[in-house]
This record gives sequence, structure tokens and C-alpha cells, in this order.
Amino acid sequence: MTCEATIPFDRLVQQAQRLFAPLGTNAALNWLMGTIFVIFLMSLTGLALLQPGYSFDLVAYLGAALHHQDAGADPMQAWEIVKQVTSEDVFRDLSTANEYRLTQSSDQSAFISTLPLYSAKIGYVYWLNGLAPLLGWVKVAQLSSMLFSLLFGLIALVWMIRENCLHGAPIVAAALLATNYFDTMRYASPDIIAAATTLAAIYLWTRSREFSAAGLLLIAFLFRPDTLLFAFALLLSSWAFGLPKARAAVLFVVLLGCSYLIRMATEHPGWWVHYYFSNVQIQNTLADFHPDFSLIAWAKGQARGVISALTQFNWPILLVFILTTIAATVKAATKNFSRRQSAMLLACLLTIAGKFVVFPLPDDRLYMVLIVAMVLLILQTLQPRLAWR
Repeated sequence: MTCEATIPFDRLVQQAQRLFAPLGTNAALNWLMGTIFVIFLMSLTGLALLQPGYSFDLVAYLGAALHHQDAGADPMQAWEIVKQVTSEDVFRDLSTANEYRLTQSSDQSAFISTLPLYSAKIGYVYWLNGLAPLLGWVKVAQLSSMLFSLLFGLIALVWMIRENCLHGAPIVAAALLATNYFDTMRYASPDIIAAATTLAAIYLWTRSREFSAAGLLLIAFLFRPDTLLFAFALLLSSWAFGLPKARAAVLFVVLLGCSYLIRMATEHPGWWVHYYFSNVQIQNTLADFHPDFSLIAWAKGQARGVISALTQFNWPILLVFILTTIAATVKAATKNFSRRQSAMLLACLLTIAGKFVVFPLPDDRLYMVLIVAMVLLILQTLQPRLAWR
């Protein structure tokens, strides 16, 4: 093509650049990315409303709530409640898909024996009891997951807006999808309630609002007791980076005391029974189940968790990318993490390691808040820009 022939084409490109230049400014792209992210959140919420999911855990949480509401009530009513709102095929899967579910749906004593594992999330039990008279047991559980999942996404959006890193919204959206965000909307669970409050607490802590962050972490603990591990990791990282440790220490001690009280109140069988049941070999009933501690069994649970995480879930590869980005950023020295940001990144990493040592469940949803928080901290520091000028 001759030089003369390219002149009309060059003029066309220049005219297109002038026409679309306003859309390439930081302000316009911020607005565009924010709008797309909100549409992304609302679309997933709408799909979750149209396609709600039903899991065995929903039945167990309802049974724990019914048992807590009235000690004389029959927790097996939870099965009937779920049966009324599910199709025949779905309920058959919930109640007879394997030997464990068949036993739980047909043997009252076996079902009751496992309920303390769910009652330990005492905040969720009170939540269900308080709102069920208004919305119904299943509906309140499902709507809670949908709304708190939406809140989780909106907290991430506010974080990006306040820290001027909205151009990274597509990365956050990808991290959410990769960590099974959509299923957290569809399936009723207290985990997303804890995740939303923890994400808000993480942001507030990085902004030096430690008291507010501690209050939110206390709420998160009531919905997911392993928040205790995050509080301990935060204490260690505060010490490592020379940050004030008093409030982190008080929070850890308070949560540790609360965990003991909750265990006594709910008659939880203890860490080792729960570990063995969830990570080594599932038991049809926990009645009179008191296995001796075994390093071999513990190692078996660890191996199972690691292998499952690496072969079936997405968060490990996301963690690799995150660590690579952090290392490259630190080595380049063009952008620096603040001490609080560095301490929070370390706290998230320590929590992931701690979760695996204490209770190696590999599910993406359990690490979503830690992965997303680290992504947001990186974006906050790098502040990526897609604008033409």
C-alpha cells in the first residue's frame, strides 16, 4: 500500500480518536467500569433469584435453628420444610444421594447428633430464628445469602471508588467468579455473611479504623467461628510490621473466650471430632463418636485438603498470581505498599495457611474474602489506568 493510499485511513483513525477521546478519560472510564460492575452484580443476583440452590447444609442449619428455638421441637421438621419448597428430584438428591444423607433424613438421633456442628455458627441460628416468622425458613436463608453476596460486591465497589482503582473492576469481577461467587448467592449459608462483614472490616482496618473493624470481625465470628484465625493472624502481622497491637490482642482474646462459651452452649464435640468428620472420614452419626487423636489421620486430612484444593478449586492459582504480582511490585519498587496494607496482605496469607493447618476445607467460598481483599489491596496500590490520556 502506497503512502498516498494510507492517508485517508490515517485521517479516519484520527477522526475516530477525536470522536471517542472523551470516553478514554479517567473519569469516563471510572463511570463505565463502575456501571458495568454494578450490572454484573445485579445480573448475578437476578439469576440467583431465578435459580436458587438447595444443599444438605440448608437442611442442617434449619434443623439447628429449630432445635435452638425449642428444645422440645423435632429437628426432623427441617426435612419437611425443605421438601415443601423443592421439586421431587431435588429433594430425593438431598435425602438419598448417599448413605450419609439417607441416614440423616431417616434417623432422628443421627441427624440430631450432627447439629452441634452447625449450631456453633450461633449468629446464623439466631438470624434464622429472628427472621423466619416474617419470611419463612427457607426464604430467609436464601434471601440472606443473595443480599449479603450483593453487599459483598458493593463493598468491593466502594473500596475501588474510594481508592481510585475502578479501572481494575474487571479483575475483581474475574476473582469473584473464580472463587464461586455465584454459588454463594444461590446456596444458603452463613459463610457469605461472615465474608461481607470481614471484607468491610479489612478495608476499615487499612484505614486505621481499628475499633469499627474489630466490631465487624466480632459479628463475622458469630457467623463463622474460624474468624478467630484471622484475628490471630492480624495480631501477628501487626507485631511484624510494628503497628499498634492492643486492639488486635483484645479482639483475639475476646473471640477466644467467645469460642469457648459457644462450644459449651452448643455442646460442640470439639475440634478433633469435627476435623475427623469433615476431613478424614464422614460419619453417619456422631453419637458416641470419640476418636483418639492421630497424627496419621491429621496428615490424611491435610493431604486430602491440599489435593482437592489443587485439583478441584480455583483459589490456589489465584493466590499464585497474587503472590507473583506482590513480588514483582516490591522488586520494581515503583509502587510501595503502606505498612497497614503490607500487614493486611500478610494477615490474609497467614489466615489461609492457618485454615489449612487447623481445618483444611478446600472450598473456594471459604477463601473468597481473603483472595478478593488481596486483589483490592494490590489494585489500590498500583491504581491501573486504561485511559488513552
